Amino acid sequence: MVIGLRITIFKETFCKRINGCGQSDSHNVFKQESEVETAQQSAASLVLSCAALLSGQHHSTALQTALIYPALADFARGLNKELALSAAALEQGTQPLGTLLSQGSARLQPLLSTIAARLEQQQSVEYLCFASACWLRYSMGFDGKGDTLVVEDALAQQLMQNRLDRWDHIDELMAGYLAINGLFPQALAVEPAFADRLSYWLCVILANGMGTALQILSIECRDYSARDFSTFASDKRTPA
Repeated sequence: MVIGLRITIFKETFCKRINGCGQSDSHNVFKQESEVETAQQSAASLVLSCAALLSGQHHSTALQTALIYPALADFARGLNKELALSAAALEQGTQPLGTLLSQGSARLQPLLSTIAARLEQQQSVEYLCFASACWLRYSMGFDGKGDTLVVEDALAQQLMQNRLDRWDHIDELMAGYLAINGLFPQALAVEPAFADRLSYWLCVILANGMGTALQILSIECRDYSARDFSTFASDKRTPA
């Protein structure tokens, strides 16, 4: 009888400890996931603000207001999809664009980590690479009109020097960016697929301006899979 009572007490104590550990582990996992999503939202706000500002939006414009622009809204939706962020993340961003741009090289890291993970799984990274190119374009320190932009970043001097030294040669310019210590993770910097798409989108932005580049992104990455093309098939005209 005493032995049975001891076994029962032991089982109850053991179960409480197990359940307690499980709850603690679940809480830690939830906390980590929440921190990752917050960091990704910060990165998304950063690059969307860069794109909005370089499209001609004013520093005082709220990001939420800037997203009314259709091509920028398309970019935001595609970026959220590749970052696996909820649609609610688009509803945030009441702060002015000018307050969302500092320390970009550090805030960009969660986005770059996502690129590496998606490349390993052979998933699309077009919006993420465009986002990285947006920030590189912003780091050059001038807007679409040629006016100076003040870049507040730990790597600002290195980024500016690379632009000044290699401005005339896009391949050298890109190689210089990829070689900056602390900007791109080493494994990602030497990944050909990433370097190719990043270089492509930076070229598109530099050649066309941010506004047109956003439209090109929207067209090239548009998902036609859910569209109904039956009207095209039924609209057959009889030759005269």
